[in-house]
Amino acid sequence: MAFYKKIILTFACVLSAAMSFTVSAKDLNDKLLNRPYADMRPWHLGFSFGLHAQMLNITHNGFTTDEGESWFMDQPDYSPGFCVNGLIDFRLNTYFNVRISPGMYFGNKIIKMRDMNSENTLQQNVKSALVVMPIDLKYSALRYRNARPYVTAGVMPAFDVTKKNNEYIKLKPIDFYLTLGMGCDFYLPYFKFIPEIKFCFGISDVIDHERKDLTDAPSKLKITQSIKKATQRLNQHACSNGKQSRFTLNSMTKARHIIYFIFIIITATAVLSPEAAAQVDAQFTQYYAVPTFYNAGATGDTDFVRLRGGTRLQWMGIDNAPKTFLVTGDMPFKFIGKRFGTGLVMQQESLGLYKNLNIAAQLSYKHKLFGGVLSAGLQVGIISETFKGSEVYIPDDDDYHESTDDAIPTTDLTGTSLDLGLGVYFTHKLFWAGVSCQHLNNPTITFNAESGESTNEKNYEFKAGRILYFMAGSNIPVKNTLFEVIPSVLVKSDFTFTTAEITGRVRWRKFLSLGVGYRYDDAVSLVLGAELKNFYIGYSYDYPTSAISKASSGSHEIFAGYSLKLDLSDKNKNKHKSIRIM
Repeated sequence: MAFYKKIILTFACVLSAAMSFTVSAKDLNDKLLNRPYADMRPWHLGFSFGLHAQMLNITHNGFTTDEGESWFMDQPDYSPGFCVNGLIDFRLNTYFNVRISPGMYFGNKIIKMRDMNSENTLQQNVKSALVVMPIDLKYSALRYRNARPYVTAGVMPAFDVTKKNNEYIKLKPIDFYLTLGMGCDFYLPYFKFIPEIKFCFGISDVIDHERKDLTDAPSKLKITQSIKKATQRLNQHACSNGKQSRFTLNSMTKARHIIYFIFIIITATAVLSPEAAAQVDAQFTQYYAVPTFYNAGATGDTDFVRLRGGTRLQWMGIDNAPKTFLVTGDMPFKFIGKRFGTGLVMQQESLGLYKNLNIAAQLSYKHKLFGGVLSAGLQVGIISETFKGSEVYIPDDDDYHESTDDAIPTTDLTGTSLDLGLGVYFTHKLFWAGVSCQHLNNPTITFNAESGESTNEKNYEFKAGRILYFMAGSNIPVKNTLFEVIPSVLVKSDFTFTTAEITGRVRWRKFLSLGVGYRYDDAVSLVLGAELKNFYIGYSYDYPTSAISKASSGSHEIFAGYSLKLDLSDKNKNKHKSIRIM
């Protein structure tokens, strides 16, 4: 209770200060204001990213097992997690705004369990990937020069997309939070920078007490039986980037059907996937350099024919580690007075005895909206999988596998299937963002022997699972310098496994760039890039943060490309007309 009293007291003090600040600010605005009319817009768009800590408050019931064990659970330390959100801010009046910020939180909780009688201990790493929809009421003081403090209060429903069974503690997927926050809008020449602290208090019991998944492991059930209830709490420290956009009713009406249709298909097919399947998409640290690999809607988002090619050598030092090769190409074009984009993607990857090849054609339609361009893209291609069964080797002393096991192929197998993808991509002069679903049709590949003999009687099949991607980024010029800051983020999920990575780069004179990145629970990275006369080259190095660092020195990735400028304007369209001089 002491912690909650401190939060309420702090919130009350900040609210009082903000109200006092409102009165005193009226006579002190004698300095040149950046973006003086930004807060008069009916609504704003932006994004935020930051760190948070997840806490689990456990209430025990004093349960004792038949063996006399009495277990006590605690979370002694807090691990930082990563969060990324979109931001939609609606103006109500001078002081109040309603803010909706859908996003994802990635984090974990280390729970230690101790038997109070025998001092036996257990430990579990409870990982969470939360899809959240915070809705806040924001009260702001009057603006003082280029700053405006505020406080927020609201609610936040959350859905945990991780699915883990057979663990000591299992959390329910749905939770509901009450939120309190405080921050300050700083008005910079090109955007608003908004540091914020938010406290989120869970109000429901998140422990799953119905553990049907432990039918075969009853010894683990004692932990759940010892817990009466548990609530979650999140402390978030984030920085937002507020953008301004004009509301255009006509544009919204024209684009409504496109937006609804694409989003319904993407979310329905991704979330309602009936069964688990393998992921076949390669992993790239320089994801920002090849957006069309993830989203068909990104084709033709520039006025260039854009070619990119690269390779990734993952986990150097480990035999048969993944090796990937990727080629992409895209360009815009006009047809019947409308703008479209088209592209090609080819990915080849080898991993142990597996090899896969993806080849796809892409097409996107573009529509001007909110001062930017909204694209809806379709990808149609093939996916081919190969397994070198002739190279399978099982030692005679292997206690887990048998060489006569029919589930292990002993001949070389190959198979091909139709592969579909769908994406939405939005570009603005200040930022870009997109959501897409790859392997939309959940393709099933039936293997055949490379000699041509059918192996259907052994039922060798491979399923490529649907993968949902979210990408976003921005270009932020640094005033009165030749530098610009380029943050970006990529979130990938098949709703069984979810990961995210964030990258921050600094570019000088649109020529040289240097940056760092972090992939959640996997690696930190260094990225370098250079652009000169339409040529591009980029390099990245990943150092693993997981236990695999004991066996690998890291991963290397290099990309190169060229862009050719196109003129899609209607000017001088008849400039090649021949003239006869009499």
